[in-house]
Amino acid sequence: MAIACDACGKPVHEQAVRCPHCGDLTGVPVDPIAAAEISVTATAIDLPSAEPLEARVVSAIVDVVSAAIELVKPERSDDDPVPRATARTKRS
Repeated sequence: MAIACDACGKPVHEQAVRCPHCGDLTGVPVDPIAAAEISVTATAIDLPSAEPLEARVVSAIVDVVSAAIELVKPERSDDDPVPRATARTKRS
């Protein structure tokens, strides 16, 4: 059922706390149980970083490229050498 918004008088849902038309309070009180549930849910959500999206994307690209370079870079000199296969001729 629709009721009139206290601020602008336009029709809003009877449970709407904020008017979708003007954004002001409609005069309907906030449901305390729903507000508590929303508060608990909101604190459990991992909010996005305050760091700008471009900086996060660049950081991710640097991480991927660095990992790729680690995979293809030559062996270190302190590593054990890779054994080499030796071809032998068959004795008769």
